[in-house]
Amino acid sequence: MAGSDPIDVSIVIPMFNAETTIEAAITSLRNQEKTAVSEIIVVDDGSTDRSLHIVQSLARGDPRIVIFEQDHAGAARAVNRGISHASGDLVGLLDSDAEVSSTWASILIPEFDDVGVGAAAGAIKLANPTSFWARAAGYEVDYRLSKTNGNRVDHLSTCNVVYRKSVLDGIGLFDTDMRIGYDVDMSYRIGRAGFRMVLNRDAICRNYWREDFWPFLRQQYRYAYDRLELATRYSGRMRGDDVVGVRMLVQVPLTFVLVASLSLASWMTLTASNVAWFWLPGIVFAGMLAERLQEAFAISRRFNDKTMLLLPLVHTVRNFAWFAAACVWIGTRIRSL
Repeated sequence: MAGSDPIDVSIVIPMFNAETTIEAAITSLRNQEKTAVSEIIVVDDGSTDRSLHIVQSLARGDPRIVIFEQDHAGAARAVNRGISHASGDLVGLLDSDAEVSSTWASILIPEFDDVGVGAAAGAIKLANPTSFWARAAGYEVDYRLSKTNGNRVDHLSTCNVVYRKSVLDGIGLFDTDMRIGYDVDMSYRIGRAGFRMVLNRDAICRNYWREDFWPFLRQQYRYAYDRLELATRYSGRMRGDDVVGVRMLVQVPLTFVLVASLSLASWMTLTASNVAWFWLPGIVFAGMLAERLQEAFAISRRFNDKTMLLLPLVHTVRNFAWFAAACVWIGTRIRSL
């Protein structure tokens, strides 16, 4: 693309009840330096708050903002609808609860001068550090992205990403059966098609993570369910990818072992009055905490936040959400036989 005419860039924002963040998201796109965003497509996924009204007000002053409305059908369907109306050579996605730096587009677009690049994304930073639950999620993602080797990865989040539209035209749009994992599925399909994906850490996106316990837990449940589905579709992905490695995914089978050992110990206590069996779940739990503590220390040091030393306990709670998702997923697979 170097030396050619300016590239048209369309950005799609799927939106659902984002009245507190959507204006900042759109404003960050309108304020891009050097590289103009040719259109900002907002797909309202049945919001019940003031989100749509806010976007309509912004659109009156900017003809680049295009709005589509639909009944609540999930982010993947909203994204697909936006992409189907995009006119740009490149199509970017930005979450409605995220905002990007003023140089975000001008940093990512040159990556597509390499015809082998199918997608490029920026670093994901925390936008709402006052919430413990937001820090627990945001710092972990930031840390995992920092540990990837080089700028070539096999998984990009749709929180902030730019795709070559011709690649999407060739491999198809997002899987609407997935609530959260549709971005991982798209990344794997891009890789299978022979295209590379680039993570440029100089392009900054700030994301507003879930601030309360139950929304955090629901998000983790949905994430785990989709991850299991992806593992059955793509051979070798049970070990994870560049961003989500085997150390993170192994927590699910370890939680199965913990629950099984707790059940055995409880049964032995009730039937034989033998509490000694509780040493088994104790060892499993201690091992899980020790493995997570290593990462907690690293995250605490990196972000100078001592509360992140509580991450092993947070991850224990998260593991049980993943465990519940795994049980439901296994039950669904059995019923479908």
